Formats: sequence, C-alpha cells, structure tokens
Amino acid sequence: EAEVLEQRPVTERQKRKKFEIFVGGLDREATEDDVRKAFESVGEVVEIRLMRHPQTGKNKGYAFVRFAAVDQAKKAATELRHCRTSEESCY
Repeated sequence: EAEVLEQRPVTERQKRKKFEIFVGGLDREATEDDVRKAFESVGEVVEIRLMRHPQTGKNKGYAFVRFAAVDQAKKAATELRHCRTSEESCY
C-alpha cells in the first residue's frame, strides 16, 4: 500500500523567490538605479534589495532583483549572465 505524504502549503516567501534572481559581483559604488537600468531590459523590475553593510551602509557587492513575472526572472538569469552596472561586471 502506498503511503500518501501530506504536502505543506507553499509560503509567500517561496512563491516570491521564483520571481527573484541573485546578482553578485556588483561594483561597490553601484546604486539601485544602476541595477534597475541593467535589468529592466528583460522585464518589469518590481524590487531591488541591494545588500549593505550594517555599520557603514556601503553596498556589499550583491543584490536580489525581483521581477513582475517568473518568465522575466528566468530570462534575466539566462540572458544577463555578464551584465554591467557602472564600471564592473555582474553575474
């Protein structure tokens, strides 16, 4: 007899992650506007979380970019593997 495993409901955070991509290797001087300009060519950027050092407030060199649709996030992840923000490449 097969055992039926109970599925847990998908959380809001898990749903949101499908719309998001990680962007590393950012120029430490890059701003949210720089990141938005680099990624808006593939879709509607809904949110940018630019990670900053808690004491200095300086950009840590990575961010999370959330798109309006899952397909836009997938497109960004494949098409913009070596984009540029300011003077640095990002991946």
